Amino acid sequence: MNEDFSNVNLFLSEKFKLFLMRFRKGVDGSFLGRSLVSLLGLRFITASYPFCDTLKTEGDNPKALYTLTTRYWRYCVWKRNRLFDKILTSIIIPIFVSVATTLLLLKLQELIELLRQQ
Repeated sequence: MNEDFSNVNLFLSEKFKLFLMRFRKGVDGSFLGRSLVSLLGLRFITASYPFCDTLKTEGDNPKALYTLTTRYWRYCVWKRNRLFDKILTSIIIPIFVSVATTLLLLKLQELIELLRQQ
């Protein structure tokens, strides 16, 4: 199951709400506000409806609780891997190449000096 999340763009408020939902079992629609429709469209959240009859009941209707889906957790893993790849290719590899080149040049200079002395 390989999904491409490169087209997913979340607002900072949506990211924050999803982060807070990690620590809550279920939230209602008022917590999500305007983000509800877009997060449902991305399938990052799902609604869990309590059972209710088809007959009209007295009192308030039970509200749906929204929880995170496995698709959201896969998105988190994808973001983490992308960040790691970006750090690896832009910082760690150039540093490693620079250090290796410097050590190689130092050893080469020592070898040249040794050959000149003979």
